[in-house]
Amino acid sequence: MSMGTTSIDSLPVGGSSENITLQTEEKNVVIDNKMQELQAQRDAEISQSNGQPPSMDVNEFVNGLQKATSSGMTQLPSRDIPIDQNAVLKDEQVKPNFVPEGNPTDYITEHQTSEEIIKQNAKKQKSADNLDVIFTELSLPIMIAVLYFMYQLPVVRRTFLKTLPMCYSKSGELKLTGYLVNSIVFGAVIYAASKLLNQLSS
Repeated sequence: MSMGTTSIDSLPVGGSSENITLQTEEKNVVIDNKMQELQAQRDAEISQSNGQPPSMDVNEFVNGLQKATSSGMTQLPSRDIPIDQNAVLKDEQVKPNFVPEGNPTDYITEHQTSEEIIKQNAKKQKSADNLDVIFTELSLPIMIAVLYFMYQLPVVRRTFLKTLPMCYSKSGELKLTGYLVNSIVFGAVIYAASKLLNQLSS
């Protein structure tokens, strides 16, 4: 034998051929079945509720009811009993198979007809046209008044004096050419403003 090997006989087990045996003992453990207990409990409750009441006998119940009736405990208080029953006797609606009389409302004719709708739309259109006419008539005079007021402001007069000095005399009074130029400029501004208003209104 070489140095790196070992003989099988020299091993500690040595030639014994005993097999290892495992021994187990099983014990049956009883597990509580909660579902069966719950089902049994429910079945017992159902059987009690389907039958007679568990704690009270029918005879006891009847005797108690008779005692309450004889002592007047099952009657209504006098304040709850109506004294005047004429309203109930004279009321036609209390009768069985009561059909109300009277003119049934004709719900079809209650709706607006097309003619009424056309009239309403014509009124609305007329009022809108009236407002439009008033706006058209008043817009030009109001615009002229506002522009004339702005034209008379000292700031505008000084601006004209600086930009158009040939229209003014040495004392600062307007010449005839100044009146003509002012009139032409004023007319041009009014024309431009009226065109602008027409564009905005249409």
